[in-house]
Amino acid sequence: LTVYDKDYKNPDWMKDSVVYQIFPDRFFDGNKDNNRAKLLDGYRGYIGTDGTLKRYEIQYYDGGVENDPASSQVWGSWRDYPENPRHATPENKPYYPNSKTDNIWTNEFYGGDIQGIEDKLDYLKSIGITAIYLNPVAWAASNHKYDATDYKSLDPMSGQPVYNKDGDPNSGLNYEATRAASDRVYQAFAKAAEEKGIKLIADGVFNHVGDDSIYFDRYEKYPEIGAYEYWKKVWDKVNTGKSQEKAEKEVIKEYESIKN
Repeated sequence: LTVYDKDYKNPDWMKDSVVYQIFPDRFFDGNKDNNRAKLLDGYRGYIGTDGTLKRYEIQYYDGGVENDPASSQVWGSWRDYPENPRHATPENKPYYPNSKTDNIWTNEFYGGDIQGIEDKLDYLKSIGITAIYLNPVAWAASNHKYDATDYKSLDPMSGQPVYNKDGDPNSGLNYEATRAASDRVYQAFAKAAEEKGIKLIADGVFNHVGDDSIYFDRYEKYPEIGAYEYWKKVWDKVNTGKSQEKAEKEVIKEYESIKN
């Protein structure tokens, strides 16, 4: 389903624009304080045989940060290339005996963020650009951000994380406070771009979301009730012999007692 305004017309400013496309994570690291924002959340994951979530680790290509709580996950620096995960497949491993890939895709992060783009606005202006086309910057699990976690908020690795314990990534994110703080980062950036006469075009992916999202919540991370989270509870009850109707009623009652 594609929804659009049939009377929409391209704005006049776009007709003569010089557009510069930016993949935020690979552009410039303006705030190292957000590089470990998802240390505890990790990258997607899987449910183990014991029924608990096993999170994949993030690979950091930022050369490490001060007092790094994840030094063992630093795979390289800004100028290093991530290894192709296919090197770990059985058919390719003989050709890459020294491969150390974790066989996971899109979990390599270099630390580029919105502050980094704002820091370079004068440079971008100097080369003659009049508009910036941003790859998705909404909260998402992957480095490319085409698998939205939350459409309404800036990703904390691009914005400003707020932890449950001040300054400690290992304490996990305070989601509500992180959303508010990160949104302020984007608002300040948008204002700075406008003041320099630079338009912003934000890429959005609205025909699907990620499994690691508030809408689906396969890994049961978020305060919101995701579709997977709901139906998993329903079918767990059905598998004990209850009817689907009774199972749904019980699950709804359980959720009604929880502040969402």
